[in-house]
Amino acid sequence: MRPWLLVPLLTATSCYQPNFASGKYRCDQPTDVCPGGFVCVAGRCVDPSEAGAPGDSPGLSETADLKAPPAPDGPADMAGSAHCTSLGHQHILACKGSFTMGNFNNSGICPNDYKVCSSSEQKLLGKLDNNLCKNLRGFFAANIPAAINIKKDMTQELVCPPNSMKGEDPVLVGCGTEARAGYPMGPGTIVANNDCHGLKTFVPCNNNLVQGWSCQTGLGDATHTNTDRGGLLCCKN
Repeated sequence: MRPWLLVPLLTATSCYQPNFASGKYRCDQPTDVCPGGFVCVAGRCVDPSEAGAPGDSPGLSETADLKAPPAPDGPADMAGSAHCTSLGHQHILACKGSFTMGNFNNSGICPNDYKVCSSSEQKLLGKLDNNLCKNLRGFFAANIPAAINIKKDMTQELVCPPNSMKGEDPVLVGCGTEARAGYPMGPGTIVANNDCHGLKTFVPCNNNLVQGWSCQTGLGDATHTNTDRGGLLCCKN
């Protein structure tokens, strides 16, 4: 407790009447108590008549400074969605959650006004932060039809949209890293040499080799079982 708080005790036994200047004393500690007739505003003891108006006393600021700050851009769009992470652009989020086969659109993983990122967000996806995308914990899928083509030099090339006539293997494309199923220390997700609408990381379908993920032809028949790791890429136009 600050020394000046003893003043009221002294006044009880003397005729001394101290003159407290509005804004002179601080009240920014849990144990601080303002003198009688004063209120604590923005960490200073002030006269109630000055609490809602601009003041010239030390430590006082304009009324606007006493109001709650405006909501910031970006993650503020995720109100009520603490399970989402911004990927360098306020309209591209990686949101954690699980879903059953065929129900990714009805999973409630994406916040209001967002939807699972698709080919129509190609321009927006080009603005995501590749480092944030690559280093996410868990795999976050987009709704973009894609396949992998193994070239003669054995490198893996993403193809989107896939050409079913060429027998290409379907994959899920997205962001993040996930371990191989049954091998927590081994790689599961794969990074291609090229990108599909800005996304290079993929999960192969037809083999269930990535923890928490299974699919046959794409996100439409995919299942994700881990609620705390991985989920969906969500976009807002």
